[in-house]
Amino acid sequence: MVKRLFTLISTVFILLNTQAYTADYITNVGGGNHYNGQRGQYFNGKTYFIFGGGGDNWLDPMIMSYNHKTALVQGPVKIGENPLSAENDFHGNPGMVVDNDGYIHVIWGGHGSYSGEQKYARSTAPENITSWTYLNNIEPESTYPNLLTLSDGTIFLFYRDGNHRDSWVYQTSTDNGDSWSQKVEVLVSGAKRNDGIYFEENYYDSWYATRGVYKGQNDTIHIIFSYHACANDWGKNYHLQRRVNMYYIKITPDEKWLTARGTQLPHPITREVAENKCRIYESEIKKGENIVYSVYPNSLDSDSTDKPYISMRVRLHPNYSVFDGEPKFLKWSGNMWELFDSRSAGQVIVISPNDIEIYRACPTT
Repeated sequence: MVKRLFTLISTVFILLNTQAYTADYITNVGGGNHYNGQRGQYFNGKTYFIFGGGGDNWLDPMIMSYNHKTALVQGPVKIGENPLSAENDFHGNPGMVVDNDGYIHVIWGGHGSYSGEQKYARSTAPENITSWTYLNNIEPESTYPNLLTLSDGTIFLFYRDGNHRDSWVYQTSTDNGDSWSQKVEVLVSGAKRNDGIYFEENYYDSWYATRGVYKGQNDTIHIIFSYHACANDWGKNYHLQRRVNMYYIKITPDEKWLTARGTQLPHPITREVAENKCRIYESEIKKGENIVYSVYPNSLDSDSTDKPYISMRVRLHPNYSVFDGEPKFLKWSGNMWELFDSRSAGQVIVISPNDIEIYRACPTT
């Protein structure tokens, strides 16, 4: 049934519905790009899931739930207004998490200082999608919220702290989102480069970890990301093409930052550290064609021994955008990273090292 919820897309719900009911399919507005962290979570017999589905351009944050015992659906319920709806800007898509007490946390609406403002809502009651409390205690100019919870109830929030050339950071909350820790820098951005690797002119360090953070075994945190050679090239294809390579780090509960092999890393992660220690896939560069074959990370899951498995898309043709490249699959064998062709790219679920599922959104006919 979980597969149905996340892969089948059908009728639109125009009116908000807070009563439970049965339905064969859920919504046809659950797609779109810029999935910001997780958009669904199972908790205490129900799966809660969010999507852009109201307001201008169907981008206001909506939530629904599915009861696995009774097969009843509740929602959709509109959580709030998306400041980016009128601009048709998908960067403000929502990210969510359910904390250990059952409160549902949703963040949406921000795209750095370019436009919008990051909004934060928490369900007024545990396991209830009908009423929301709005808090003004997160970074308003952040982008790409990634949320998860740890076993002690700590909420982990990872995001880009502003625009393309701003760093990625995390904050934590130990009181259900009432307050947040100081920012901890993870990926260092903004350094100026003129090495000629990606551009003849200057460019700047930037990173993409849009769906970058995943909880592993025993509260480890896995982070996957790609490098963006960010030049003054707005409106050109270079802005999509220069998102290259795949990198990986793991943070342990005792604050050790590690490679998959277990080598301890200095932190925060600079480009030099990433290239020398964290790179797990290298993009091809064809200087004569002035094309870089880009990489887009989709998701990660870990097995019972905490080995990571990664789904991604690789741009292997000049006519592809970074968003519709060919699916690839990476896994850590215990000694090395192994690369495989894949039939699909999407959400990885590792049942066992020999039983791996990938779920993706697709239209129905």
